[in-house]
Amino acid sequence: GRILNATINKYIYATLNPRDDDRIVLRAPDQDCVVEIAHHSELSAEGELGLVQHILADLGLDSGIELTTYSEMPAGAGLGSSSTISTCVIALLSAASLPHCMQVSDGIEVDVAYQPVATPAQVRTNMGYRVHLERALIVVGRVELLRCDNFVLDLWRLVAPARARAHEFTSPTSLGVPLVIDLVEASGAARFAGTLRPPPGRYCGIRVLGMPADHDAEGLNEANLDMMQHSVLITGQVEDTETSEVTPLVARIWEVLECEMLFDRPLVFDSPVLERVSIQIDHTKWFDGIDFALQSPDAVQQQITENVRSSLRALLPPVEAEL
Repeated sequence: GRILNATINKYIYATLNPRDDDRIVLRAPDQDCVVEIAHHSELSAEGELGLVQHILADLGLDSGIELTTYSEMPAGAGLGSSSTISTCVIALLSAASLPHCMQVSDGIEVDVAYQPVATPAQVRTNMGYRVHLERALIVVGRVELLRCDNFVLDLWRLVAPARARAHEFTSPTSLGVPLVIDLVEASGAARFAGTLRPPPGRYCGIRVLGMPADHDAEGLNEANLDMMQHSVLITGQVEDTETSEVTPLVARIWEVLECEMLFDRPLVFDSPVLERVSIQIDHTKWFDGIDFALQSPDAVQQQITENVRSSLRALLPPVEAEL
């Protein structure tokens, strides 16, 4: 037989925060698991997150901490996530004992912002209708930077059940805090989403999930509480320019909307740098391809859903020409 050695560029992250008491809090958001232990003497390899508990006990942990681990590798895929988590946790605890561990240094940073287009008084569709918008809101949840060679995880996602939560875990390559954007009130103003701090590598795109908000989503207020049940909500009127007939427009999208966008050039990170990504939302295209007079409400809703996905674009700043 022959042996083929190979590696993949999937990462496991760990963060550590000291506590003022003896309580140990372990979090694994990718497994939907939180374990709270009253005292280090109660650490057990037989409990939940037993591997991490075993490591902490073996290393003689004698104080309270909050430890969060997050794996880009799906559990049970045979990719060695257990050994990698062990290495990551041990390295983190070793680094935490060094005097420089709390220093902050500049590194790779990617600022992400949403850029809605300005809402005109009326939206003209490519089918000859005029849409007068009263409300147009979208909730954007998880934002994830995609590596150019992200094929392993994408292959797993084809066979793994889809899941999404309003508050996703924030990692160096993803933002998890949901944001409610009122596209009518935004008037084309950008909304800052957050800063990613990815590891070195090549990144070719970004993934955005639209999903219903939770109670502490940014931008949620009394006027838009209905966004806790919707990913996208649209109300207004549609005018047929041939007959001048006006009909009400209501579109309610509950499902999770996954949008993957490629950059016009790869982002290559091998040294400290500040990069910016703007996610353009062009809601003036949400009603193209729809014949409101002939299509059923279900067909209209389905087309709007597809148009929402295709209306998002990831824009990078122009590259300065070399002199």
